[in-house]
Amino acid sequence: MESSSAGPLTPNKVDGPRGVRENVTLRRFRPASASPPIMNHRTLTGAQKTRLRGLGQKLAVSLKLGKGGLTPALVEAVREQLRTRELVKLRFYGADREERAALCLRIASEGGCECVGAAGHTALFFRPHPEPALRRLTADIGQNEVH
Repeated sequence: MESSSAGPLTPNKVDGPRGVRENVTLRRFRPASASPPIMNHRTLTGAQKTRLRGLGQKLAVSLKLGKGGLTPALVEAVREQLRTRELVKLRFYGADREERAALCLRIASEGGCECVGAAGHTALFFRPHPEPALRRLTADIGQNEVH
C-alpha cells in the first residue's frame, strides 16, 4: 500500500468476490498536487474533529462560494467569520469533487484555519480565537486544548 505522501494513487489488483482479480482505484480527498495547509496552531485530533463536525451539523451555512471562485474578499470573509464564530460552514456551488477538495485546502491555508470536515457541497472550517479567554469552543472539543 502506498503512503499518503506518495504521488497519485494507482489502480491495484485485488481479489473481488468469487476470487476474480479486479482493478480498484484508490481515492484520496486531497489532490496529489496540493500541499498541506499551513496552520498557525496545532493540528486537531480525530476526536476533536468529530466533535466539531457534530457541532457543525446544527450550524446554518454562513458563506457560499459560487461561480466567482475563491476571491480575496471571500477569504477575508472566512477570516472574519472565524474571528467571531471559530467554526464556519461553507457551501460550494458549481464545483466538482476535485475542485472542492482543492478549494478546501486553499481556504484552509489562506485563511489560517483547518478544514475539519467536508461532505458533499459543504465544508466546515475551524480556528480557535487568538485570545484564550475568548475561546468558546475549546472546552467543548475535549481535554486536549487547541492552541
